[in-house]
Amino acid sequence: MIVPAPGASGDQVHSAHAQQPQIDRWMYANNFSGGARPSASTFSALPQATGDDDRMAQVVVKFDTVAAGVPAGLGAENYQPTRVVFTAVIADSLDLYYDPTEDAHTTYGTGYAADADIGRPFEVHGTGFRNGFTAATFLENSTFGGGSPYHRNAYALGYSPAGVARDVTNNVTLGFDAHPWAVGKVSHIPDGETTPVPLAPGASVPVYATVTFELNLALPGVAEYVRQSFNQGFIWLTLSSLHSSEMYGSTGYPGYYNKENNEHLLFGDLAPRFDAEYTLPLRVAAFSRNASTNACRVEWNASPGFQYVVQRSTSLAPGQWTNLTPVPLTTAAPARLIFDGAGSGDRSFFRILRTK
Repeated sequence: MIVPAPGASGDQVHSAHAQQPQIDRWMYANNFSGGARPSASTFSALPQATGDDDRMAQVVVKFDTVAAGVPAGLGAENYQPTRVVFTAVIADSLDLYYDPTEDAHTTYGTGYAADADIGRPFEVHGTGFRNGFTAATFLENSTFGGGSPYHRNAYALGYSPAGVARDVTNNVTLGFDAHPWAVGKVSHIPDGETTPVPLAPGASVPVYATVTFELNLALPGVAEYVRQSFNQGFIWLTLSSLHSSEMYGSTGYPGYYNKENNEHLLFGDLAPRFDAEYTLPLRVAAFSRNASTNACRVEWNASPGFQYVVQRSTSLAPGQWTNLTPVPLTTAAPARLIFDGAGSGDRSFFRILRTK
């Protein structure tokens, strides 16, 4: 019997880091300075029924993943993100308290159920676009969009439990949980110390506190969003929250440092940051055998810039593999490569090696 035994070369973990974004844009209808702001905040119109978006003020951020260390154009299915972290630093935090847990949509708004803990979570989602804008064309000074709900040109993007993309800007009004891709975990450096420590839940959030968002890649749609982003060479993320704004009875909402902030320009450590770990795993996509001719076909995912060799063995003993491709196979674009060849005897094992 002929069975596939693919090699798993290429599982080396690669890392990526961006010290600041290409774009950090405050998506608030009353922001008239585009992306040229030293800081940007997130807050809500809730609990009042104002006719504004639930997530009234958001921050959209774009990172160049190629410059960060992720080669683009290898084919989205060829990337396997294992860890994606977005970090932001608190610039404004008056009466702001740390809540490390997602709050149900039923705890927001007039007459809603009481929240079991103090504070509201800091949240991150992907970024969606409308009104002719795309991830490739939206710029730091692009227009906000219409002033009424559901019309902003860039918005917090989430996925339903079935994996359907949706705008989560008004999830409370529409009656569903947003399922943030990450809830921020806060750390700070206490006075007189030099090492960051986790902030206790319910504690007051100080200025210069670091908020770390590790994306939950197990949520529907999130890992695929990251794969598509890596393939295109950039990733968009959106900061948002449902903290009540001061005009509706609260001053406890977060503001984050932007890359334009003078302190960041001097010290380089306050703007949003991006870190990721990923592999480029080699996977057999299909295998077939013609019993009459003993011919076998192996298909696998392949990326440009790499070379592949097909090997065969009649056993799995070390040193028993024979090259079936005297010249390594390559492709100029993300593709499935195919090898057609004969087996050997009643049983053969095949494997694919990425040699470069």
